[in-house]
Amino acid sequence: MKEKNLEMSYADFKQYYAALQAGEGKQFIEAYRERVDHSLTDEEVMSLALMKAIQHQDVEAVGHILNTAPLKVLTIMHCNGYSPISLILDLYRENHDILGMIERYLLAHSDEEKVELTEKELSNMSMVVEVPMLDLITLEDNLEYLKETFLQYLYTPETLEHLQVYYYSQTIPYSEEATSGPEEQEAHLSLPEPNLLPIHPTLLGSST
Repeated sequence: MKEKNLEMSYADFKQYYAALQAGEGKQFIEAYRERVDHSLTDEEVMSLALMKAIQHQDVEAVGHILNTAPLKVLTIMHCNGYSPISLILDLYRENHDILGMIERYLLAHSDEEKVELTEKELSNMSMVVEVPMLDLITLEDNLEYLKETFLQYLYTPETLEHLQVYYYSQTIPYSEEATSGPEEQEAHLSLPEPNLLPIHPTLLGSST
């Protein structure tokens, strides 16, 4: 998907969320496209709203938006240099509730078309891989976890192979000696820790 050089305002996001809850999401999308950019697709408008929900740590809204959205909304690149999936993995890496919600969403949409991992998104994923998720020890472990749990449902095998080759060439164990300096560790988007909010019940499902 082509990167969109625009961002949804917070007021528009709140209106879209209210429209979703009222079963009028399609009507809002049509009106938004008419007012902002005729070339926007439904998926791009959904992705703009999803980015705003992620940035504002509105976990409940993330769940509601994904409940009505196709898989590709997670991979659309935005003007802040992130896609929704790379921002989620960067910002919520220690939030097991939202990661579990995303995992269940991906499993439910596993038959949808995969997209190519762009060069810019490869750079985003490098930041995600270089900081351990959960209690993983090595870059190799972290990459395999991300691929098996999230990325294989979104991106083509060919581009994931490229990602794998890139990281397998520089596998470094996580340790005090190998940990990057403070300035490098702060390279991620500087947002406050997310508050845990209720998650949309249709996405939560049962824990396994």
